[in-house]
Amino acid sequence: ELNIEAFQDRIDPETWADKLAAGEGRERLVQRQLHEIETETDRERIELTSHIQSSRHECARQQNQHQAMLELQAQLKSEQTRSAEAEAHILDLQTHVVNTTQHADTLAE
Repeated sequence: ELNIEAFQDRIDPETWADKLAAGEGRERLVQRQLHEIETETDRERIELTSHIQSSRHECARQQNQHQAMLELQAQLKSEQTRSAEAEAHILDLQTHVVNTTQHADTLAE
């Protein structure tokens, strides 16, 4: 049993009156309106499902990009650390050369 009043407000009142005046029964009107609502709902569900899938793909793509960026940042940090260590080693070697040269000069005197 259909609750006709529940669907009656979904139909434009003028359309409802015209259809009833044309001899179309209330239940038939409600059945047709229900079918239209179901069709519209199905179409909206398909659109939303498609949108959700697109959003998930975009989210996954952005997560992959973010992960790649984090990995590149970690590599950069590692390279910066290695570079700083190499510069410190160069300074140590330069200091050693200066000390060795001074020591050699002292021995030469």
